[in-house]
Amino acid sequence: MKRQALAALLLVMTAGLLSAGFSVGRPAAVKKQVSKLDDKVHARLLAGAVSNRAPANVAVVAVSTTVAAGGLAIISVSALDPDGDALQYNWTAASGTLSAASGASVYWLAPSTPGVYSVNCAVSDGKTAAPGSVGVAAVSPGTLRWTFTPSVAASFSSLSSPAVDKNGNVYATADDGSLHAIYPDGSPKWVFTPTADTINTNFGPVVGADGTIYVVADSGVTYALNPDKSLKWDPPFDPLGLVSFPPVPTAGGSVYVFDDNNDINSLHLVGPTGIGVSTFTDLPNTLAQPPVVGADGTLYLVDGGSNLYVMSPAEVTTSTQADQISAPPAVATDGTIYWVESSTDVYILNPDLSQKFEPFTPPGGANISEAPVIASDGSVYVFDDANSLLYKINPATGVGAPFTALTGVVYKPAAGPDGAIYLDDNGTGNDELYGLNPNGTDKWAPFLPPGLLTINSVPGVGADGTVAFTGDDGNVYAVHSTSVLP
Repeated sequence: MKRQALAALLLVMTAGLLSAGFSVGRPAAVKKQVSKLDDKVHARLLAGAVSNRAPANVAVVAVSTTVAAGGLAIISVSALDPDGDALQYNWTAASGTLSAASGASVYWLAPSTPGVYSVNCAVSDGKTAAPGSVGVAAVSPGTLRWTFTPSVAASFSSLSSPAVDKNGNVYATADDGSLHAIYPDGSPKWVFTPTADTINTNFGPVVGADGTIYVVADSGVTYALNPDKSLKWDPPFDPLGLVSFPPVPTAGGSVYVFDDNNDINSLHLVGPTGIGVSTFTDLPNTLAQPPVVGADGTLYLVDGGSNLYVMSPAEVTTSTQADQISAPPAVATDGTIYWVESSTDVYILNPDLSQKFEPFTPPGGANISEAPVIASDGSVYVFDDANSLLYKINPATGVGAPFTALTGVVYKPAAGPDGAIYLDDNGTGNDELYGLNPNGTDKWAPFLPPGLLTINSVPGVGADGTVAFTGDDGNVYAVHSTSVLP
């Protein structure tokens, strides 16, 4: 009986221990390690239950979804990450050329063949990627991009030239003294009219490298506006004199304002905040031409005695004299200086003002009243307005020759970002806009403006290849053309 009672007691105790969570024969240390392992497995299972979420709301947008074949598009992407992870961007395009493979914004140079192309961006959080894309149509260069007719009682039939910024926005001064900003698709962006004043319509607006838009009022007050129309200078700069030439921006955000008041003829250097930094008034003679700023910031001035001064923003360094400098000089990126003397001869000087080549003189009693135009490839173009001809000077030899067979050139040419030259010619009796390659061949068939209108300005050319001009019908026109990657 005692043995049976003892066995029963042992059985009851073992069952109790097992129900309490203890295993027979397992040491306490082992039980502790098993418990920790169970906790880790449980934690991992919980972590795996909340998986990584892919980037969301991916939107790939082009500033303009239509460009020229060989033209430039600006494309950006936006996205959100639900987990707050840092995002990476990977750009690809089966055709055309991208300026970069990463970044939130890129440039895309379209192929030379018209068509519709896709530009793609994969947005990644380092674990999962989400795709996005945008389609861009490449059309034949020389195609009309848009026509802008102001909604107010304004007209663009004055001779002031429009300006185009790096994003394809166009700025034009209307006859009523207002400045109009136009989106790349031709829709109105904003209108600016100075309080109790009007904008000078003898010359068009100027866009600086940082996107600042400069205009001068009839009173001489100079305004600087941000692309959103807000005033960069408040109050604007008042030179207290007459300003008959457009401001000249520098790479650093400052700008030169030429006050050609007959009693002063001074040049003001205005800082990025609109405060006058310095004023040049101590030259032997009053200034006769608007200033020219070289690529390195060197300043070139011509005074009434036909002296050419080369100076830093602080002091005169060198000077030379000519019989009559009849137009502002033009300065190449290597410092070569081209000036027009007596309206007939183009002098070519080294940076130290020594003669580099023999002067170029167009034949047939030429009259050169405007500064030479230097293209992006260094070629120099001279407009003979007496004979409506255009000449090209080879920068390596100084030799000049007729550039095209066109004999009805109306204005000096405008240079494009890829070496192209744009000009208005009416040799056929109607104004036509020509886009010419550096070798003189047609980039596209001559563009005949709608309604046989007269082109009223030197074209404005943007970094994306947009070519804009005004017509005597009061509208602004934009034409698609080619470009290069910045």
